[in-house]
Amino acid sequence: MKHAATSKQFCQRAIRISEVCRRVGISRTQIYRLVSRGAFPSPVHISERISVWREADIDAWLWLLFLPDEVFSEEVDNG
Repeated sequence: MKHAATSKQFCQRAIRISEVCRRVGISRTQIYRLVSRGAFPSPVHISERISVWREADIDAWLWLLFLPDEVFSEEVDNG
């Protein structure tokens, strides 16, 4: 039973490039450009020809993208 508990701890959804494109609304080419600039989460290479993204990484990127400007100005004022 210990194995089942361990599996739940590491249960994270992996999504392919087509799903990433659909969720963020930008093209495959633009995603790879952003990755190369360090402005988008990097994929996980699970084989020579297959890459996936952690769903949580994409969700976090989208959340940061749509944070209100007030959040950033508060950090500067308080810093």
